Amino acid sequence: MSRKLLALIVAVVVLAAAFYVGYRAGSDNSIHETIYIADCYAGASGGTCMVGDVGYGFESPPSWTDSGNVGHDTGWPTCLPQLHESTGVRFAGA
Repeated sequence: MSRKLLALIVAVVVLAAAFYVGYRAGSDNSIHETIYIADCYAGASGGTCMVGDVGYGFESPPSWTDSGNVGHDTGWPTCLPQLHESTGVRFAGA
């Protein structure tokens, strides 16, 4: 077997192993957001949603999706009126 062929085989095996390890690491350890329904309080510049004894805080304004499934990066969520408590708010947390 020539050195070039051996080098090519080693390179292919190393690349395949690197791809496999990267694929497994990305699929097993990736962040998966969990959907919660909670009671939230929105202040003037942020707020907190409580799930059991765990509080999820956010700063003004959080990214949000409206009832028509349209995403928003600006503006205040309609389900969280500022300076009010809201019940049954659905949000994703990680």
